[in-house]
Amino acid sequence: MNYLQKSVGTVVAALLLATTGGAVAAGNGVADDITIIHPAGAGPQLYLGGSVGQAGYRQADDSDIGLDLYAGVRINDFLGAELGWSSLGEIAGGDGLSAVHGEVVGFAALRSNLLLFAKAGLAGWRHGDDSSSDLLLGLGLDYSVGRNVSARFAVTNYDISADTVNEDVTLYSAGLRYSF
Repeated sequence: MNYLQKSVGTVVAALLLATTGGAVAAGNGVADDITIIHPAGAGPQLYLGGSVGQAGYRQADDSDIGLDLYAGVRINDFLGAELGWSSLGEIAGGDGLSAVHGEVVGFAALRSNLLLFAKAGLAGWRHGDDSSSDLLLGLGLDYSVGRNVSARFAVTNYDISADTVNEDVTLYSAGLRYSF
C-alpha cells in the first residue's frame, strides 16, 4: 500500500468516524465526565450566509470594502465544510480582487448560543489578468439570534502570491448565517 492509498484511507476513516454521531467509548476514568449529545435523527446541517466588512492589504498599506458569500454543511458538532465567493475590493485603486474558496471548518461551542469556528482551505483568486490558488485561514464567532439565524463575526486571511501581485489580504467581516 503506497503513501497516497494510506492517506486516502486515513481521511475516509476520519470522515466516517466524524459522521457516525460521535460514538465514544469511555470508562477508563479519563473522559467519564464528557457527554456528547446528538438529537435523534440529527444529520448534517446546511447553511447559507453573507458578510460585509473591510479588506486590508498589508503590502499596499490600503483597504477597501469586502464581501463574502458562502454555503456550508456542518457534518457534526465539530466538523464542517464551506464553499464561497469573496470580493476583496481593489488594491491601491487598481484591478478588483475576488476569490472562490473552499475550506474545512472546525467548530467549538463556547455557550449554548455562541460558537467558535476556525477554517483552513484554498482560495482560487483573480486580480486583473492574473489568477492562482493560495492558502486561506480564518477564525470567527457565530452568535445565535434565533432558531435558524446567527450573526457571524470573522477574520479571514488570504495569502495572495503571483507574478503581478504579492499581497496578504485580511477581511474583517460581520454578517448573517441561515441554517436549514
